Amino acid sequence: MALTYPRITRVTAVDVRSRHTRLLLILVTAALSLWGCAKKDAATTPPLLTETSPSVEALCERILQALAASDTLTLHQVCLTRYEHDSVLVPNMPIGQADVSKDLDFAWYLLVMGRQKGIRRALSDYGGQILELVRVQFMTAPEQYGPLTVHRKISVTVRDETGQELPLGIFGSVVEHHGQFKLVSIVD
Repeated sequence: MALTYPRITRVTAVDVRSRHTRLLLILVTAALSLWGCAKKDAATTPPLLTETSPSVEALCERILQALAASDTLTLHQVCLTRYEHDSVLVPNMPIGQADVSKDLDFAWYLLVMGRQKGIRRALSDYGGQILELVRVQFMTAPEQYGPLTVHRKISVTVRDETGQELPLGIFGSVVEHHGQFKLVSIVD
């Protein structure tokens, strides 16, 4: 039996350059595709708050339209979602700096129970009525929490079908993020 040895070939400078060129091309392609994925992810990152309004007045008008139509779904949509409460609002609030993860379920439960009661009362008191927004006033200075501005104690005055002006006491705090507004909850 004859022994065979691998054939030894001479490597030239051209071969080394082409290998380096291929390796460089592979690395550049990989880097560009990763950069493209990162840009795509950044472009598809959802906003912090969904179903927002461009102003507090627009938010109030949306709520008044929902009341006129007795639209429970819209009344829920104008309020914070569970994700927004747990992942956006609470971490930016002073209480969010402490470890409140075990209390999030309880805090959300209380918020939802109050919201459901507030929506039932609002529909009972104002459902089916055409109400015209007269004015919105912030009774306290806004509070800044990271990227969020929280407006507490909002006074909303509406005019009913008879022309009488009355306060609409269903608004809880409003959260603002980059000029977009969302209600924390409808209160009882």
